[in-house]
Amino acid sequence: MDREMELPGNRSFESGDSTPGELVLYQDQRLRIARCGGFAGCTLKISGQVDAVNSAALSRILAEEGRECDGLVIDIGQVTFIDVSGLRVLAASRHAPPCRAHLHGMPSHVERLLTMVGRAQAIPGEASPEPLP
Repeated sequence: MDREMELPGNRSFESGDSTPGELVLYQDQRLRIARCGGFAGCTLKISGQVDAVNSAALSRILAEEGRECDGLVIDIGQVTFIDVSGLRVLAASRHAPPCRAHLHGMPSHVERLLTMVGRAQAIPGEASPEPLP
């Protein structure tokens, strides 16, 4: 896993590379999902594009992490694109037992899309210009 992968917005990262305290759970050419924090409550950082190609992987990871974490925070501040399949996954994660997820860093384009499809109240989150550390 040494090759460089390009993310939308001219960002790139080393495949499999993670910052201290961060574990990469999934990565493809469009999407990167990493877990931050090694305690009961945890944060997942999602970067790139969520679409029909990778939304099943996101769903699986959210379900697994939801079972393991007490208070799951999903940082979507680095999401550059999300389609309806990704919105469905996030909506389901908000109400999936045993752990309800909280969205952090909701980008304005995601918020606009949720408003357009009438789901803004179904997926409440915290808008923030800065992603979590």
